[in-house]
This record gives sequence, C-alpha cells and structure tokens, in this order.
Amino acid sequence: MDPTKIAFIICTNNELYCNECVWYIDQLTVPDGYSTDIISISGAESICAAYNAAMKSSDAKYKIYLHQDTFIYHRGFLTDILNEFQSDPSLGMLGVIGGVNLPPDAVMWNAKHVGTTYACDYNETFCLNLFQQEAGRYTEAEMLDGMLLVTQYDIDWREDLDLGWDFYDVSQSLEFRRAGYKIGIPHQSSPWCLHDCGHSKLSRYDDSRRIILKEYPDFFPGTFVPNSDTESLLWEEKIFSSLLSLIEKDDLLEAFKIRSTLNLKRLHSNNLQYALNILEIYGEEQIGEVRTPFFKSGDPWEQIKRKYDSVKFTLRHIERDTDPEQVALLTTMLQEKALSKEAVWVIARHCVLDRYKVFCKLLH
Repeated sequence: MDPTKIAFIICTNNELYCNECVWYIDQLTVPDGYSTDIISISGAESICAAYNAAMKSSDAKYKIYLHQDTFIYHRGFLTDILNEFQSDPSLGMLGVIGGVNLPPDAVMWNAKHVGTTYACDYNETFCLNLFQQEAGRYTEAEMLDGMLLVTQYDIDWREDLDLGWDFYDVSQSLEFRRAGYKIGIPHQSSPWCLHDCGHSKLSRYDDSRRIILKEYPDFFPGTFVPNSDTESLLWEEKIFSSLLSLIEKDDLLEAFKIRSTLNLKRLHSNNLQYALNILEIYGEEQIGEVRTPFFKSGDPWEQIKRKYDSVKFTLRHIERDTDPEQVALLTTMLQEKALSKEAVWVIARHCVLDRYKVFCKLLH
C-alpha cells in the first residue's frame, strides 16, 4: 500500500452528477507529499461489487468512497482526515454522519444520529446538525452513513450478502468493528459536504434488513417486522407516470391542475418531486412575461431534468462564490432572456440554502 496516496472511489450512473462531484474533489487542497486518484465505476450490479473492484485495483492506503451526489465543500478535508487517522491507528473508518444506540431490529432511522451535513431532498436544502464532540475530537460511532466513507485499512465489502444498494454502509461499519477498529466522525465546525440525495427508494430495504439481522445478530438481536412503506412509493410513482404522460403530450394545464391538488409534505418518489418542481416553474412562467420557457413541447424528460440539475449546480456555485465561469454563463442567459428569472427562483427555492443571496447576486 502507498501511504502517500489517496483514492476517491465513486459509483456512478449519471455523468452530470459525477462530473460535479469530481469538480469539488479537484478543488480540495492536497497535502504536501501526497497524491490523489479518482476511480469512477458505472454499470455495477451492486455498490459492494463496485467498491470491491475499485479497492482491489488501487494501492492507495487512504480510500474515500462517496456517492456521485456527495459534494465535498471543505477544501481542507484531506488534511483533516489524515490528521485523524495518523493520530489514532485504531481508527479504521471515518464518515460525516452516522449513528449510535443502534435499534435491535435494524430500523436505522430509529438510531441516534451524530455528525452534520448539508442535504437536499429535492424539495428543500437544509443543514442536518446532529450531536458532535467538541472541537478537536472525533465522535465514535456504531455505524456510518454511506454518503461518504474514508478508510485507512482495506476490508472486503460484503457483496456475498447481496444487499443491493441498502445497508451496505451498516455492514461495512460492523465489519470494521468486528475487525477491532473504531469508526468515527470528525468534528465539523460547519458541514464538510452537501448530499444532494433526494429520498432513498427503499424498494429492497426490508429484504436487506432481514439479511442484516441474520448476519449480525451480535449487533442486532431483534426480530424482523416489515417496516418500509412501499405502497406510498408505488402510489407516488403512478402520479408521476400520469404527469409525465401529460407533459409529453404538452397538456401542461392538466398536469398543473393535478400538481395543485397534491399536498405532499414528504415525498418518497424523487421522480415525482422533480415533476412537481418543474411544473412549478411552468406555473410561475405563465404569470410572468417569459421569452424563452424553461422547457417546450417535445422536450424529452431526461433533457428537462438535466437542464434543471445544471442550473441547480450553478446556483450553488453562486451561493458559495465558486466557479465564476459557470456563474457568468448563467448571468448572460438571464440578461439575454434565454433563461427566465422565474425558473431560477423556483430552482433556488428548492436547491440552495440562501436563495435570497443567490438572487441578489444574479440581479446585482
């Protein structure tokens, strides 16, 4: 293993998101004497399979496993994690959020959560600020969230358990603890990352939880009782299918009528939340005097989503005073009315922390 090498490992299925993730990685300060590598894996059958393949292909001592929708804001991130590891050889893995007091039935949202992160569920962006030790000390955890996991030792990911895309982070946390290592969360005076994650699909949540209970009875002595709400997700996906059909037929008035009847404070379907946000743009643009609408009849759904995400990423750069090239491009589009201020306002409302700051900068 090369003790001066740090590998970033990203499992990806979206080029736009992966590129944004890598953009933030490229802004990090690399400590003197260290080198970095980025390994992206697409088309994997499971996240454990992807991570194992990447882990075995790299000789880096330090490996950072992160989602494509995890954006590292803290430029001193690498220095801080190296300091934690090098001051405590018994510390095997770090994250930015995690849990303690794990529930016996492995229903993880009932654990006590620790750490901090910015998060976006596509409806709003917020700061998840949980328990942390005082500055200078990491908080020892019992499990870490898979949005970002950093290791200084290699332990195989349990792809043999067939966990799919759920509970892999719980499993790896417990594998490190079984091996005698501690896992923890460094103190963050402000969140180091943004997780632009939406909501987990949970389609196999209970199946994976049953496997976890069987494999780790020393950590989870409880019995299995179904807990995930798949019916709500199926119902919301049906609504999304109806809205998508109306959008593709250019029957936006009918689609907007359906949107106006919904009162869903917490959605399970990321697709439906996207559709509601994009129809919100349509509604705002009908009120204003818009030369170029955000989307037009015949635009493919994935193209509309990609445009939405591109604007979203740029608005975050405006909020954080980064990537002036993207900011200048968006400003020009607004000035030339190639993009409406109504669309920008709606996207900012859902996707940045301080939308007023963003809007003031754009209209300075």
